[in-house]
Amino acid sequence: MLEAHSLAEDFGELPQALVEKLVAGSEELGEKVAELLGKVDSLRAEARERLQEEGLLRRVDELPPAPLPTVCGVDGAFGVEALVGHDLVVAVGVAVEGLTPPDERRYWPEPHFSHFLGVEPHRGENRLYARALMVAFELEQAAGAPHDVVLMDGSFVTPISALHQALSRSEQGQHFGGGKEKLFDKLLEVANSAVRHYHRVVAAQRTDKIWLSVPKYTSKREVGSRLQLDPELSDRALVSLLLRPGEFLGPVPLEQPSDPDWSGYYLSEKHLDAEARGLKEDLEEMLRDGIRVVYVRSTPGNPALRVEVPRAVAESDYRLSMALQALRWQSSVPGLLEPEPLYYADRMAKSLGVALPALRGVLTHEVLRSYPGEVSDVSLVLHGYRTEEE
Repeated sequence: MLEAHSLAEDFGELPQALVEKLVAGSEELGEKVAELLGKVDSLRAEARERLQEEGLLRRVDELPPAPLPTVCGVDGAFGVEALVGHDLVVAVGVAVEGLTPPDERRYWPEPHFSHFLGVEPHRGENRLYARALMVAFELEQAAGAPHDVVLMDGSFVTPISALHQALSRSEQGQHFGGGKEKLFDKLLEVANSAVRHYHRVVAAQRTDKIWLSVPKYTSKREVGSRLQLDPELSDRALVSLLLRPGEFLGPVPLEQPSDPDWSGYYLSEKHLDAEARGLKEDLEEMLRDGIRVVYVRSTPGNPALRVEVPRAVAESDYRLSMALQALRWQSSVPGLLEPEPLYYADRMAKSLGVALPALRGVLTHEVLRSYPGEVSDVSLVLHGYRTEEE
């Protein structure tokens, strides 16, 4: 048990009795995790042999040699800050260039981005619309990047969920009272191009371009299920224990939802033009059967990366080699648990939460310059609902 005098420093203002219960529980959980790791360790050699026999465990160097590609990372963020009078809504998609091979020039001296900023009436759908707009911006940046390999944060199947939820909700007439608002107008403006970009990314038909999705967290267990191992350990942790640096596992088909009521991915076609409606049907089919999963471990100090790969890339050893070379090259930075450009894109996107209060301050200043009435009116309407942190 930890010394009592250190508990107050480490656990802040939690009650002493609660802290002691939590510490005791953590010690018990630690024993359980150690037992689980011991189980995996005892099966390590057998699991590796089985995966090698199935042709799923290989070294990256066994693939055809490929030059180091140029790489960028794409991430996004959105925020909805509830003010007394309105919602302040912002959505961004950010693309950051990664480490550049010695014989290549840099494409972008600065990060690229798409954004939306607006003041909207209070409504529950604002978060859905802002999330879908963020996804559309991410797809725009990913599809337009000039780099050989584009790394996207999250899963390939995430955008269809965000777009469908936003566009299908609008069909019920719940998104506005008297007329369309700016946020939804912007979503409609980019919806068709978002579908085209999405299809381009997942189809990966251009042999000189590769798009990869790198989710930080997932509950899918393609490897654990194949090995019939206890589901208590995530696939990423399991594969990190199995793989040695320079090895990769896969490709294996992306695990599909196990819900018996699930009938496939679907994107609402309302608001889509004829071209986008045709592409969306092809896109739904590709998401069901056209995504493969690869795990690769670059260095001894980093866990394995889980990567979703379009089938067109997974079925070409040369394109797969280029993809894995990009991941190894961009994951060589000590201390970073994800590829370098995704790390910085994530940091920039996450800064949006810090920026929202500052944007509210700028908004307040501009309103005060234009509004001839009482200053207290402006302060009241633009005051945030949440308690201000000290």
